[in-house]
Amino acid sequence: MQIVLDLPFPPSTNRLWRVGVRKMYDSIQYTTWRADAAVMFYQQFAKKRPQPLDRFWIYMIIDISRRSSVMDNDNRIKAPLDFCQTAGIVTNDSKSEGVLCEWGHAPTGCRV
Repeated sequence: MQIVLDLPFPPSTNRLWRVGVRKMYDSIQYTTWRADAAVMFYQQFAKKRPQPLDRFWIYMIIDISRRSSVMDNDNRIKAPLDFCQTAGIVTNDSKSEGVLCEWGHAPTGCRV
């Protein structure tokens, strides 16, 4: 089974959390990204939600037009992968058989 999901350009893993007094919390950037991703998910799968995948390979395209000389695409994997679990596309992101991530054309920022 193949599922294609377009998501917003993901935040860097380095910017997902912030450190407060005695705890870590989600950054505003991450909270906003997750809300935008949820809207995009429901727009794409409002009529029929995909069955959750147990074991899976993930292929991710990060939009090359947003690439800068200091940006690593491997720092952009965590947020979309976690979202796939939250949205019920995969049962658990730890069951991934492999991840392939590359720069390319992704109309909304990220294609999974």
